[in-house]
Amino acid sequence: TSTLPTTLTATLAPLTPTNQALGVTAGPAIKLAFATSAQGLPAGGCSSPVRVETRDTNDNLAPVSTASPVTLATTGVVVSLYSDPACTTAISAPLPLAAGGSAIIFYFRGNLPGMATVTASATGLGQAAQVENIGVGPPAKLTFTTQARTAVANQCSAPLTLEVQDTAGNPSNVTGSPLATTRLAG
Repeated sequence: TSTLPTTLTATLAPLTPTNQALGVTAGPAIKLAFATSAQGLPAGGCSSPVRVETRDTNDNLAPVSTASPVTLATTGVVVSLYSDPACTTAISAPLPLAAGGSAIIFYFRGNLPGMATVTASATGLGQAAQVENIGVGPPAKLTFTTQARTAVANQCSAPLTLEVQDTAGNPSNVTGSPLATTRLAG
């Protein structure tokens, strides 16, 4: 079933065919559905828009007849939810879906690699869930992961450990680049 306008054509030889416009409308909204595909993004990155729609029994986009606030929740790796594409305005309450509306849009960001399930729910519309993937970002910084050391002159110190990390502080792999160290006089 589609909600697009269509034209019906009737033919019966030898008579002239006749046409009639037919408008098909969506049924009442009964469920929520994610309209955008699951996303994979690097840790610290802001997602593309995530769209959740209200649908009828045939999965057509269907507006709600009364205001229906949509609550968002997450499980799995921690992600934060935002109302803006720069991921600066956090969502702290249900998103409004006014009467006659049929979709909400939000964004997310996670700083640790892993899978996060985002669930949207609304009274009378049930819930819909989608799994998002947060991956390690590209190398962004080099940091010591061991505490500062004091060494006796002409003796080896305890081992020092360096780590390459993404912008969110997650270990990130580097290939083909040699490590160079220097000693600062002091």
